[in-house]
Amino acid sequence: MPLSFSRSSGRSGSQVLSTAVAAFVVFLVTPGPGRGEVVPSWSGYLLEPYGAAPLIVDLDVSAGRSGDVEAVRSPQSFGPRSAIPSGPEVVVSADVQYAWRSDGSSYSADPNRASAGARFSHASEGYVYYGKPAAADLSGSGVPQVVAVANHGDPSGDTSRYCVVLDNDGHLVWRVGVGSTIVASSPSLGDIDGDGDLEIVFLSGRGVVAFHHDGRPVGATPYLRVLPAEDGFFMYASVVLAELDPDVAGLEILFPARALEEAKLYAMYGDGSDVPGFPYDYGYTDNGDTSSNSSPCAADIDGDGVDEVWVATKTELMCIDPNASPILSWARSVLSTSIEFNSSPALGDIDRDGHLEVAIGAAFGRLYVLDAATGDPHPAFQSGGADYLEFDTNGFQLGSPLLADLTGDGYADVVVRDNAGRVYAVNRQGTLLPGFPLDSGTGQTLPCLGVGDLLGDGTPDLVVVSAIDQTVDVYSMAGVEADFSDPIAFPWPQFRRDPHNTGVLPAEAWNRSGRTRSVESGEVASTDAVSAGGSARLYSAAGAAEAIDVVGAAPNPTYGSVELRVGTPVDPSVSSTDLERATQGDGTAVWAAPLRVLDATGRVVRVFGAEAASRGVVVWDGRDEQGKALPAGVYYVAAGPSKSGATKVVLLKR
Repeated sequence: MPLSFSRSSGRSGSQVLSTAVAAFVVFLVTPGPGRGEVVPSWSGYLLEPYGAAPLIVDLDVSAGRSGDVEAVRSPQSFGPRSAIPSGPEVVVSADVQYAWRSDGSSYSADPNRASAGARFSHASEGYVYYGKPAAADLSGSGVPQVVAVANHGDPSGDTSRYCVVLDNDGHLVWRVGVGSTIVASSPSLGDIDGDGDLEIVFLSGRGVVAFHHDGRPVGATPYLRVLPAEDGFFMYASVVLAELDPDVAGLEILFPARALEEAKLYAMYGDGSDVPGFPYDYGYTDNGDTSSNSSPCAADIDGDGVDEVWVATKTELMCIDPNASPILSWARSVLSTSIEFNSSPALGDIDRDGHLEVAIGAAFGRLYVLDAATGDPHPAFQSGGADYLEFDTNGFQLGSPLLADLTGDGYADVVVRDNAGRVYAVNRQGTLLPGFPLDSGTGQTLPCLGVGDLLGDGTPDLVVVSAIDQTVDVYSMAGVEADFSDPIAFPWPQFRRDPHNTGVLPAEAWNRSGRTRSVESGEVASTDAVSAGGSARLYSAAGAAEAIDVVGAAPNPTYGSVELRVGTPVDPSVSSTDLERATQGDGTAVWAAPLRVLDATGRVVRVFGAEAASRGVVVWDGRDEQGKALPAGVYYVAAGPSKSGATKVVLLKR
């Protein structure tokens, strides 16, 4: 039965400040909750009625982190922390940036901010944030930085918008003005120009804004491209940074244009020029129904090296394959209440059958879970013969779903909130989990959910942000131990999937069950049909075998070095540009491939030659080619040029 507990609401920021409300409240939980029972853990307060999807990220980076440690601090640190919980932090955009430690205490060590709730940044450095923040080690220092877009320079009336970068203590690193148009887009981080560094990309008005990691504009001005007035206005979506052209260095920028006339999906290179075949016109908008503020998602489901893209309008969810003709693979009716509140799709292999699903919330309490390749409804997510699962018939709109394992069974559950404030969680059979729906206060359909292992004990924690109630509530799944290093169980745990807000699902987050591509026919086949003994061989876009299979990585997660165990090299009769002739210790010539370690954006950070790979074991010390320790995060080990061919994922902790 749904949980209920008392909650104060309607507080203004001044009321909170005048009564000196603490940074958090700990709920008292009755002893001995049953396994899998969802229980309230802690609640934080926002001092003004704003709020966006939570960013769950480890801000306190440290070497050999295990349990309570002294964390690496920024140069402007107020001193080392003591007794720091081992899990990640929760960062939320509101009037300023807020940050909580994993136990609900205020993250900030600055007494001027910690005394004002859990404020992480100063209002004088940026005020009123609508999008989810992003985080990454932009400077290469090993310390993450937080990226957000402020809609005011300060509370005094400065209406300029700013791209703001903060260090891991909340101090301003840099900010650059981007005009006076409201920005609701969440910044995305990725290498769009092939220089090996992360760029910052977001939408503002009818333009695309792009900065280098140090605040320099990618183009001549912060606006990489401004669309014609008829093609875009007040674009609120976030971009997806995907691989559309493997022959061009860097990721491509994709987003739906909210148009007055013809709705289009734009795809452009890092210099602002259009990718061939784009913008794609997917309908005449005589009533605005095909316009969109939904943030697209992407994954390479056919193994051709080019990402497919899923984008929603007010009336439809579509799959776009840029490498096909026509590029529209399928479209299915998915009704939203307005283009202001489009749900954004999420990707994952919900039933671990090797087939990717796409999930999206819609009007009338409807949740669609579809085969990502065909658009066919998943049989477990249907109500009364309809092609959707219906939670409520009273017209409530569902927001953007998450896909994460809340029960510890290794399968991703679907978590979504409606605009009445109810949070639903259903398993792969389409059945509500015990304790759901949760009554999480006054509703909103803006992205507002996140899932993480906040205390580092393997227990899934659900974070719910309510801008109207000015609360950040955390619920824990009692007695559950989940494998957070398994990307199939946690394919989409936060809005835009990851702290970089890429919106891209890597291959290892869904295809481990054995789907691969046949060299001869190009059709999907099982691993057993390709390789006797069950050792999967992945295939490149050219149809040639990618040499080897990384069959083990230990320890994983790792705090330093990891031993990568490599399978038998492929038959030398198989030819590929990725293969190299290596010499074994006995002088025998064999074919093998270099092993590449890639970060979450697809950037190659370390390469081991074919000769090393042919010996069967490669030890990676967690460092890049220059010997510099890499930051904590998810890394992919691939026998090919991109993470789409990865056969192992490694979780590096610091």
